[in-house]
Amino acid sequence: MNNEIKHPTATQTSKLKRNKLKPRRPTEDQISDMAQSIKAIGQIVMPIDVRPVKGGYEIVDGEIRWLGAIRLGMDIVPINVLSIDAQTANEFSLITNYITNDESTDFELNPEIILPSLERLVDEFGVNAGEIVLEKLAFLEEHNAMGSPEHQARAVALLQRCGIASKDL
Repeated sequence: MNNEIKHPTATQTSKLKRNKLKPRRPTEDQISDMAQSIKAIGQIVMPIDVRPVKGGYEIVDGEIRWLGAIRLGMDIVPINVLSIDAQTANEFSLITNYITNDESTDFELNPEIILPSLERLVDEFGVNAGEIVLEKLAFLEEHNAMGSPEHQARAVALLQRCGIASKDL
């Protein structure tokens, strides 16, 4: 007898929920382009990465595919169920947002986008978010993207909230 837990490979679009801590929302152009792509191919090629939450699934990666499917009136979408906790899901979302963004260099180096995302992560997970906060702030520093005194003050405050000395940056 196989005792392995089986996860669904598809679900109703209505069972999916946005990740409320995702740093950016898709643009209309991104959703339209995705809908056109799905329509041209006839299906969603890459499943939407999700994690189980009460009443359905939270999207970890694939929000644009989900919204494109909704725009086309699709009721069922392919999913890949990940067994991860909320912090890991949020870190994964933050990382995949960097990787998949067409304007990734501008996004990665924009403290106006990065700092609020990191602040939300710390609000949600406290000192446990310290490693990712340090990594992202070091990246901004390395590329001289923390020029304004306000950004620098916010970065130091984030590090303090995570119990990290600002000299570690």
